[in-house]
Amino acid sequence: MEKDVLRARLGTKRAALAAAFRCLSSESIANHLSQHPIVQEATCVGLYAGLDAPLYEVNTQSVHNALLRHGLTIAYPRIRNEQLEFASVNDRTQDMTPGVWNIPEPQAHCPLIPLHQIDLLLVPGLAFTAEGARLGMGGGYYDRVLSHQDFSGISVGLCFSTFVLPSIPIDPWDQTVDWIATERGVFSTRTPVA
Repeated sequence: MEKDVLRARLGTKRAALAAAFRCLSSESIANHLSQHPIVQEATCVGLYAGLDAPLYEVNTQSVHNALLRHGLTIAYPRIRNEQLEFASVNDRTQDMTPGVWNIPEPQAHCPLIPLHQIDLLLVPGLAFTAEGARLGMGGGYYDRVLSHQDFSGISVGLCFSTFVLPSIPIDPWDQTVDWIATERGVFSTRTPVA
C-alpha cells in the first residue's frame, strides 16, 4: 500500500478515536515516559505540540508538564528554511504561537537549542512498527533531524497503541526511532515486543 493511501486511512482511523480515549491515553503516555530511565537520565528533551483536530495526535501537554517537574529543558521545533530548529519553551501558552500549518511553535524570543544538546527527542507519527519504522505526514522534517550529524540523542515515537503496525512502507531516506511510547508503556525498538 502506498504511503499516501495509508496516511489517509490512518488519519480517518485516528479521528474516529473517542476524545476520552485520546485524553486518557495521552495522560498514560506522559506517565509512562516520566517514570522511564530515558527521561530520568535526560537533560534536554525535544518535544512537539500535538494537534487535536484535524490530526488528533497524542496530546503532549501532559508530557510537557511531566518534563518540567523533572527540571528538564524542553525544546520545541519551528520550521525555518525547510528544516526544524528547536527553541527552549517553559510555558506553552506564553512562549508559543501558531506557525506553519497552524502548528504551535516557539516565539522569536525563545532561545535556540542546538541539536547536539537534545539528548531525547519525542517524535510524532501517524504510525510506527515495533522495529521503529515511522510513517509521518510526508514532509520529511523529522527524518532530516534524526539523520542530522549533530543529533546523537535517543528518539522516541509517540502514538496510540493501535497505530503500532506490523509493517509500513518505507523509503531509503526514512529514519527509525529507538523507542515507542504508547498508553501501554515505553518499548525499545531494538527488542520488539510480540
